[in-house]
Amino acid sequence: REEKKKSRASKTGEKDALVLCMSHKKRSVREETRAHTHWSLPPPKAKRHADMDAFGGLSGGEAFYRNHLETLSQENGKLKAKLKLLERENRDLKKSVFDISIAYTEIFEKYKALSLQSTSSISTMPEPFSVDSALAAPKKNSQLKQAILDASREHTSSDAQKRGNKRQMKVNATLSGHTGPVYRAVFSTHGALLASGSFDTTVRVWNWGQCREIISFKAHDSLVSDVAWRSDDAQITSCSFDKTVKVWDISPSAAEDESGSSSSQSDTPLNFFSLEGLANAVVYNPADPNVVIAGTSSHHVVLCDTRQRAPVCKIQNDASVTALYVYQDGSYVISGDASGGLKLWDVRMREEPVMEESTTSEFGISHIHASRGSHSDDEGRCLMVSYGDNIIRVYDRGAVISDHKPKPEMVLLHNLVGHRVVNYPIKCSSFCGSKYDFDERSLEDEVRPEARTFHNSFMVATASADGVPLLYDISTNNDVASKQMQALRGHDARVYDACFHPHDPVLATASADAQILLWSPKASPASFY
Repeated sequence: REEKKKSRASKTGEKDALVLCMSHKKRSVREETRAHTHWSLPPPKAKRHADMDAFGGLSGGEAFYRNHLETLSQENGKLKAKLKLLERENRDLKKSVFDISIAYTEIFEKYKALSLQSTSSISTMPEPFSVDSALAAPKKNSQLKQAILDASREHTSSDAQKRGNKRQMKVNATLSGHTGPVYRAVFSTHGALLASGSFDTTVRVWNWGQCREIISFKAHDSLVSDVAWRSDDAQITSCSFDKTVKVWDISPSAAEDESGSSSSQSDTPLNFFSLEGLANAVVYNPADPNVVIAGTSSHHVVLCDTRQRAPVCKIQNDASVTALYVYQDGSYVISGDASGGLKLWDVRMREEPVMEESTTSEFGISHIHASRGSHSDDEGRCLMVSYGDNIIRVYDRGAVISDHKPKPEMVLLHNLVGHRVVNYPIKCSSFCGSKYDFDERSLEDEVRPEARTFHNSFMVATASADGVPLLYDISTNNDVASKQMQALRGHDARVYDACFHPHDPVLATASADAQILLWSPKASPASFY
């Protein structure tokens, strides 16, 4: 028994010793692991991501959270950009409401003064302007608009009678037929016809004297941005945002019109050219009626020969070309672009611009128009450039160009303000009377404005995004006298183009209300000449 007890005790001691030994080993392993962990710190987060990307990418969980964070950051950036855009639009709307409130208050006071002076009693008077009431009651708003127009017309006619101004214009006719906004309305070279281009993708030719449409071309697959006449009025060229320039023959249509036939339709051009970018402007070369020049959004001035199927050459610009003018000898082209650059190109060199006009405007150019030349000078003296900062800058291009070389610098004569551009293709035009002499304009300062007629005046008409075209008088050297002469009220939407007749004081205005209005002098022909 004692031996069994001793053997049992010895086995128990060995077992306890073994357990104790194992516990010591576990403790030592934990201490070694802890020590290793303490002396081997993990790398920084950015470096750890770089190392993991270099050795095969992140683990599943870390990659998920990182991608999710990047997605949230992108969405946050988009929301911030959208918020900034909405805040800008909100500021513009507030400014527009403020401007409308001021204009309405002025017209309301004039209307009230006229009503008090009138012998006939007026039963209803428009209430002061209120945005909430205008939004809540659109029917009353339309009546209010008519009252404003009536008041402005009465006030304008009253002032015109007091001044005795013979150069006031009125709406004489309306050309209706387009189903979308009309961007361009251009009189033919000889003045008998008028061509128009519209958002409805059609080009229409009108006998404006009879207020009748001659022919309608199913021209393009997108809006028609510009239309140009050939010098003999036998063809017109249209350009569009469908990246094409198309040439149309209208001589048969004009012959049919003389016989009194009705309007016709056509969708087959004589020729067309495919361009790289959106076609913003198109003009004919006066020296060669077979050459058409277009300006595109791909920063090119493109020369096309209507007898060929592809463009002849391209001149590289540094911005989208939005406006063009070609010299009468066909050697030089003036281009205006979206960055506000005004450049003169020699089409024979086609490399660098011959001249670049530096202006203080950081806005793009929407249109370039040159005054018509006199008998001694084929080139007009003045160049009107419409900028996106709501200013038309009138330049003097110099005297007679006998050696076919342009003057190196242009002189700024006038800054015409009052219209609105707001990134729309707003265009302008000029009318120079047959007895107006540009070289004697300094002597014209002594002529009173009320003594002037269309015969001895130099005027500029411009379209406007606020729907009211403006008429300016720039007959004198005095910049103060170059002021707004008349606000032409008649359209119900934005007005994109204002084009004078080549010989007579007749103005065509094209608008987003899908109509073309023809304006003529209020006075009789005997008085305005």
